[in-house]
Amino acid sequence: MMRRFSFLVYPILAWLAACDAFSACKPQDGREGTAHETRFDALGAPSARILWVSDLKAQLEPCGCTSRPLGGVDRLVQAIEEARSSAPSALIFSGRVFSDGTPPSPETEVQKRLERDAIAKAIEATRPDLIASAPPNDPLEEDALGDRPIEGVFSKKLGELELVFVYGITVGPDRIDEVAEAHPERAALIVVHSGSRSEASTLAQHPAVDFVLYASGEDEFGPPRSIGGGQLLQAGDRGQRLLVLDLYVPEEAARGRENASFHDESPITKAARRRSLEARAEDLRRRIAQWMESGRYSEEALEEPRSRLRALEEEARSIDERPRIEGKRAFIARLVEIAPSIEAARAIKAMMRAHDRAVNQANAVAFANAPPIAVPEGSPSYIGSSACASCHAEAYAWWKKHRHGRAYQTLVDRHKEFSMSCFQCHVTGYGQPGGATITFNLGGELKNVGCESCHGPGEFHARSPLEFKSTMIRSPEERLCRNCHDAEHSDQFDFEIYRSRLLVPGHGL
Repeated sequence: MMRRFSFLVYPILAWLAACDAFSACKPQDGREGTAHETRFDALGAPSARILWVSDLKAQLEPCGCTSRPLGGVDRLVQAIEEARSSAPSALIFSGRVFSDGTPPSPETEVQKRLERDAIAKAIEATRPDLIASAPPNDPLEEDALGDRPIEGVFSKKLGELELVFVYGITVGPDRIDEVAEAHPERAALIVVHSGSRSEASTLAQHPAVDFVLYASGEDEFGPPRSIGGGQLLQAGDRGQRLLVLDLYVPEEAARGRENASFHDESPITKAARRRSLEARAEDLRRRIAQWMESGRYSEEALEEPRSRLRALEEEARSIDERPRIEGKRAFIARLVEIAPSIEAARAIKAMMRAHDRAVNQANAVAFANAPPIAVPEGSPSYIGSSACASCHAEAYAWWKKHRHGRAYQTLVDRHKEFSMSCFQCHVTGYGQPGGATITFNLGGELKNVGCESCHGPGEFHARSPLEFKSTMIRSPEERLCRNCHDAEHSDQFDFEIYRSRLLVPGHGL
């Protein structure tokens, strides 16, 4: 039985409107290495460590079709254990935890219920200190929350430090004041937040708040953002990143609020600041060159912008990304990518493979008689790629060896051919009249990404090739490919490059 946790309930939120070059919105460089690199050896172990996963969204693992799939709860569990092993730690999950926030349809309810249960088991294995969930949008989330409290205060002693976490739908300045007064010897007050953008900003500016762990419901992450005296942090979604927040507190400041503010010594913050300065310098350098080329400005007039350029360049060079923590309350935030290089936790990996088989079996039964969409009278139906072979033998032989011709087998190998999260892009004609369904594939003819996926249903053309030649799509448009080759599932997709690889003798040449 799963342990009883406290949950944070809050509305869905988004990010602060004003985003500069070193805010938490989609940084240029989000790679932070593996979990065992989170400790800065030169500094020694931190006084306390906060581990935070935001908006897991019940995602057990990423799509395997991307070039570098991030996430996977088996790797996430391993990363948490490694990060936890070298410092006294508190582990927090917040935001959308047991669901992606989309109410299940009759077709997806069985699988989503199984996914929720598997996520619950994986989270239980991490022994979290707090699960602060966003408000439920569907019955599955409500079931996961049960009768657990949706707001409150959680306090944990890590070494000599007392960390106080505040969560709940009614958290505001008055509530923060109450908590601060009740915990005068706290080392840090952390708000776990899933409210609105303006609420996140307001809470970070409260003088008693040190950090706001802000789950926006979106894949937003990056360096800490200083707002007032507090720090607002984001860690993305779907378990792709683990935020490791290391606190360094001098012994004399372990209790109470001496030297209250935490200084940000995070290398990612300093690197972002340097990139911002370099970008500003490059822009100014370009404008100076334009002014000189125009011939309308004297050397005296150009001296002021040149002086500003030298100041920007000097400030960028002077930034030392090495943390400096001596004699002050400081923190270092790292976003650890849950990358393929992280070894998976064996027990969780075994649980996930059992989950895949359970989903396969459940959906195979639930959709055993799922018919295709009816084909309107006078319209062609799908007939499968083998029907093309008699006239297009060279192209058919090439396709059989291509990834499109083996797409379905990649799911079979992973026990995912009946997964509602995967099969649609590994069959022909899904969602189209006469096309494949999760179980219907015309006796196997509509398995894989067949000829008709790109060129359209071929029934009439196969019957009379010359008469119905115009019914076929000769050169598919990019939007057709984008139905599957989107950013989440095909991150390196470039239409012109991919199209050129499909032009071979007998197929476009």
